[in-house]
Amino acid sequence: MLPATVLYNDRFGGGYYTLFIVWWWAPTLAAVILVAAVPSVPYAKRLGARSAFATVAHQFKSAGSYQMYPRKFWMTVMGGLTVLEAILLAIWITLNVVMLWNWYYYYTESYDYVQHVIGMDFAIPRPQMNLERMALCFGWLCFLDVSILFWPIAHNSFLHQLTGVPYPVLIRFHRWVGHTTMWSTTLHGIFYFIYWGIDNDVNGWTKFADWGQVSSINNLAGSVSWWFGLALWVTSVNYVRRRWYSVYQSVHMVGFLGYVLFALIHYPAMWVSIVPGLLLYAADIALRMCQSSNVSTVTNWRVIGKGNNRAIVMTLPVDKDVEMKPQHDYFVNFPGVSRWHWHPLTCLYPQGQQGQPGGSVTFCMKQKGKWSTAVIDEIINTEYVPVRVNGPIGGDSILSQNYDHLLFVAGGVAAVPLLSVIEDMVKQRSAGGPDATLVPASVCLIWTSREREEFTLLSETIMAAASCGDGWLTIDLIYSGAVTVPAQQPLKGTPHQLQANKLEEEGTAVKNLVESHPEGKTYFSEANGAISLSSSPRAAGRCPVSSHSRTHGGCPLKFPGASALFWDRVRPIQPKALNQWHYMACAIMAFVGGLFGVVLGNSFINEFYTAYPVNNRYWQGGLVIFCTIMVTAVGLPLALVVFPVQFYRYMRSNSKAGCEKDAAIMSQGMERTAALLMDETVGFQESGMSLPIKIGRIDLTATLQETVQQQKASSRVGFSCGGPEAMVRTAAMTAWRLNDESKGAYLHFHRATHEL
Repeated sequence: MLPATVLYNDRFGGGYYTLFIVWWWAPTLAAVILVAAVPSVPYAKRLGARSAFATVAHQFKSAGSYQMYPRKFWMTVMGGLTVLEAILLAIWITLNVVMLWNWYYYYTESYDYVQHVIGMDFAIPRPQMNLERMALCFGWLCFLDVSILFWPIAHNSFLHQLTGVPYPVLIRFHRWVGHTTMWSTTLHGIFYFIYWGIDNDVNGWTKFADWGQVSSINNLAGSVSWWFGLALWVTSVNYVRRRWYSVYQSVHMVGFLGYVLFALIHYPAMWVSIVPGLLLYAADIALRMCQSSNVSTVTNWRVIGKGNNRAIVMTLPVDKDVEMKPQHDYFVNFPGVSRWHWHPLTCLYPQGQQGQPGGSVTFCMKQKGKWSTAVIDEIINTEYVPVRVNGPIGGDSILSQNYDHLLFVAGGVAAVPLLSVIEDMVKQRSAGGPDATLVPASVCLIWTSREREEFTLLSETIMAAASCGDGWLTIDLIYSGAVTVPAQQPLKGTPHQLQANKLEEEGTAVKNLVESHPEGKTYFSEANGAISLSSSPRAAGRCPVSSHSRTHGGCPLKFPGASALFWDRVRPIQPKALNQWHYMACAIMAFVGGLFGVVLGNSFINEFYTAYPVNNRYWQGGLVIFCTIMVTAVGLPLALVVFPVQFYRYMRSNSKAGCEKDAAIMSQGMERTAALLMDETVGFQESGMSLPIKIGRIDLTATLQETVQQQKASSRVGFSCGGPEAMVRTAAMTAWRLNDESKGAYLHFHRATHEL
């Protein structure tokens, strides 16, 4: 009678690790180098959005974006499924099935060879052995799943630069691969638990609790890894993630570290598939560590709305080396609220001025949950607020290219990414040159909101383009909230007269606020119906900055303890990487560090086996590999590529000239004039421009039908919708239905807002 272990010899033979490094590590690094180098090639720079290459790429994307049937089912289950996504999913599922069958056939073939050719039998019945074979097959399947699991999570992933797919969509693919990974891990463990439970020759609990003492595989560590994965899996579902984002974020990081660590302790050879994706993430972590250690502050802010429906518009200074584009996302941390929780925000209006040392970026954040409430309260009630920023992420404005007409539909503050795109197109159109050819022939924005004050997010640049009369930009503002009938006739007059009357009526209320303030003095700003209190003149619009003293009405030079390092002096947002070449060098160093860590870890295993030829310490090799890879893969690029550059920039900013430059960035007049809200219009006092506010609800079907009828069948029409999930899904389903029914222009649907 033979033991079952004779079936599980090394299938690959010699060169197992080398094959993985050559065929998996090397292509991953080559892809990173390719996407970093190609944008710098002169020929690549000349490829415009109207070139033949771009036209073919657009047609390919259009075909790939066609929605699969049954659309309502796919929309309910996974937010829609395009042809391209279906192809990728089919390839991924096929690879999993083929690999599962391949391993199962390999073990079955070995069993038949021993039993029928050699003529010997096994001590374990074949049905029972099938359970262990299935468990092993799903274990090997984890190699495939985790090999690309970590590719999309890096903020500057090569997949985004290679395909143009937005970061939130890449995270969607990460979730799909994560589901298959956890199913493989779960079935791997369950089949083993059943196998141990029905095996009369072994104690099931002994096998479960074996910490690498009985066999070389650490079974208990594998179970612990699975438990970490389960916690990560449960908190990642949409219901939990959307309601308890902070819990999801914390459990995700702890679960990720626990899953990888104990998986390597369970079976150290898993490093060959886990590490390549982790090295991309390690390079990103090295870049993030230095950027997020810089401390900035809110230079301007205003509150719109009242009560629990507030939103805050805040401006942060940005260094001139930070690339600013519309639709850029940033991860923002407020140490005064929580040092560990980072939340994504989309920039409203990135702004820079020619000849100026820097610029500014504006965010609008709606009050939703405890974290956003605490942040808004801190900004309003605290004189100076430390902010740590990581980004930008994404920012390729694909909505403003390749289309003859653009239709934007927005709900509430979800108009933020669309407003940034529109302002960018207005500037390109005004500046002329090659970029002006990328701007569509016409643009329409339909913005509905339950809060009138949110319409004041409109910039003067956008309103001027909509009011010039050339018909290029059309804006419809629709108020869909509660309507109260006034006791008197609505006021008539110019925006200046209405504002003067409003301030006069509020005079008594302001005096009461001044007298009741604890310090006896209150500065206030009238923000479209909401009065923001503060103990400093900063609430009135802008935070004056002094580069010499923190006691002369300026922002403090330092926020002690706010930075993870010693960079606690207030500075504009710093760049994550200086350019593509800097990022490429960081990625190369991460791979070199990862290879160095692998060599160190495997050297420990080889030396240990040389001195002590036993298997009960094999799990220690996995622990050493994890520690060495984490230290070298992050430490080497951090020490040699990232930290020296950022340290030099920090020390340079500490000089007198550097302090004056940073002070100039934070004190220059980068804030925007806020639009004034009247009962029926929103406009600007100095220019006299205004737009009417309609009352009612948007009819998406009628709007899209009108767009399809007005545009030629050959026109390329882009349709982007941002807002609550229900609104976005309704818009998508309506557009897809009209595409099937109508012979007019085809609507290319895009999501303007995503759920991370």
